[in-house]
Parts: sequence; C-alpha cells; structure tokens
Amino acid sequence: YASLPAPADLDFRSSIREDAVVRELARMLSDHRSVTIRVLDACCGVASLARRILQSIKQDIGRVAYYAVDRDTGCVETVKAQDADFAAFASFTLMQRQAWDLADLEPESMDLIILNNSLHEIPPHLYPILFSTFNTLLHPLRGQICIVDMESLPADSPEAIAINWTGTEVGQFLNAGGFKPEITLHDKQIMV
Repeated sequence: YASLPAPADLDFRSSIREDAVVRELARMLSDHRSVTIRVLDACCGVASLARRILQSIKQDIGRVAYYAVDRDTGCVETVKAQDADFAAFASFTLMQRQAWDLADLEPESMDLIILNNSLHEIPPHLYPILFSTFNTLLHPLRGQICIVDMESLPADSPEAIAINWTGTEVGQFLNAGGFKPEITLHDKQIMV
C-alpha cells in the first residue's frame, strides 16, 4: 500500500473494513497520479465510508469522483442531508437503487467498486447479475472490486445465520466468473 490512512478520530466511526478500502484507494491514487479515480460505493448506507475517505485522503480527495448507491430511502435521505460534507470530492453522486441497477453508468468507467459489509445481505441468486454489472463497469486496465465482509460471526450474534459464504468460497465463485481475486482473511480481535 502507498501509505497507511491517517489515525481515526476516536469520536468518528472507523473499522478494519473502512481502513482496508482507504488503503486501497490511497494506493490507486498514488499509482495513477494523472487521473481522477472513480469510486462506486455499491451499498453506501449512510455514507460512513465516504466520510472516512474524506478524513483520511485529504490531499488527494479532489481526484476522487464518488458514486454512492443504496436502495434504502432512510439512508439516502440521511446522505442528502449531509450533502455539503461531500463537496471536497471531485464529484459526489448519490443514487437510490439496487446495487445491480446501474445501467445508466458508463461501461468501463469505474476504477474501484466497493461492496463494504454488504455481500452477506444480498441473496446469492442475485450474485450473477450483481457481478456481471460490476464487471461491465470496471475500467479495463485499473478497475478493481473491493469486497470487504465478515466470514463468520459468533453463534449468538443476531446476524450469524446471514453469512452465506466463507472467504475461500467467495474467491472460488469470483474466480469462476473470470475475476482474479486476492483473498485476505483477518481474525477478529474483539467480539462483534
């Protein structure tokens, strides 16, 4: 990675998931200094990742065009209410829709597509259309998908049954779909 993200303000939510995305985006910005990096946050929620990126990549944030997508009306309204917070991005586009309903975006235009803590909530029968859509959007030379999710949760966790796949299995189905996945697994240091 180009550099570690700046330390997080303790009053500001941060996580291993967000830090992994920040490090990858910092690397892309360093490797491609003459272009604007286009980021698609496919299930953005209330845009906490966008805020973390703003906080961490201050010097290069004007080179990031950010596309935030979520289907939830409450999440979209929350992000709209904070719209001024995102003015430092080269552009910030908010869309209310499903993560696979992106036909109006230009093919081969995205440098980094993020699926942050969301794959386990998407029914597996939708994976083919989801990843086909993502594959169509990826820039042919530098495009990457960053999937950050949980492989397992403690048995007494309310979401424990929501985990559909292990990291190895995700790698296998991505590989079968023509992607070249790099899988990293991290043990939880604290209970979720």
